[in-house]
Amino acid sequence: MTDYVALLRGVAPVFEGMRNADLVGVLGRAGFEDLRTVGASGNLLFRSDDRSRRRLERIAEDALHAHLGRPCTTIIRSRRQVERLLSRDPFAGHPDEAPSRWNVTFLQRAPRDPPPLPPPTRDGQAVSQHAGEVFLVVDTTTPGTSSLMAAVERTYGRETTTRTWRVVERIARTF
Repeated sequence: MTDYVALLRGVAPVFEGMRNADLVGVLGRAGFEDLRTVGASGNLLFRSDDRSRRRLERIAEDALHAHLGRPCTTIIRSRRQVERLLSRDPFAGHPDEAPSRWNVTFLQRAPRDPPPLPPPTRDGQAVSQHAGEVFLVVDTTTPGTSSLMAAVERTYGRETTTRTWRVVERIARTF
């Protein structure tokens, strides 16, 4: 069995059907095993004999779409991939201290030819990319939707989801 994390885009526990217990139930009925959550924003750990992340993403997205009545991009990474990600130094020279914080945007599909990083915006900058992740330093004092996140979406598409580096560390500790 392989340990995985399912990273769900657009999940907020204040909305109907998006609480952790609801999401665990949906993915449990879809065949995911040993489900556990990390935080309250769509981070679900599970185990599976299936080695195809693409197939697991499709199963999760179909189940969540049926449950929520709308698409829910799901990005799956194995425990090993998360551990390798954390072993990198993608933020070299950029401190992770207020008001700027490290974030990682997970791409469902790594681009064959990675595009240039989006240009810096008033609320942060993309500092590096590797395979299926883009590493961001985000100014947390800027209110509203981040112009950096909009630039990331324009560059890489909507099949993404972003987590703070600290949440990714927490996921790795919880596996």
